[in-house]
Amino acid sequence: MTEWILIFTMHLAGQPGEIRDITQSMLGGFTSQAACITAASKLADRTIVLVGQARERQGIQPGTSRSGPIINTECVSVTK
Repeated sequence: MTEWILIFTMHLAGQPGEIRDITQSMLGGFTSQAACITAASKLADRTIVLVGQARERQGIQPGTSRSGPIINTECVSVTK
C-alpha cells in the first residue's frame, strides 16, 4: 500500500549564512500526491498567518524584521 507523507519545516530567516532552529513535522495518511500538495499549501499559508499574529502580540510590526518565517514542504511517497 502506498501512502503520501507531508514533511513540513519552518525556521526564522536570519542574516545570510545564518540558520536558526528548524522545526519539522510529518503528517501521513494522504492517498494521493495532489491531496498532500493541497494540504501543504493550506498549512503553510495558515502557519504564516499564525506566526504573524504571534509576532504582533509581541509588539513586532509587520514588515519591520528580517526574521520572518520560512516554510518548506515536501510530499514523499512511501510503501507500507
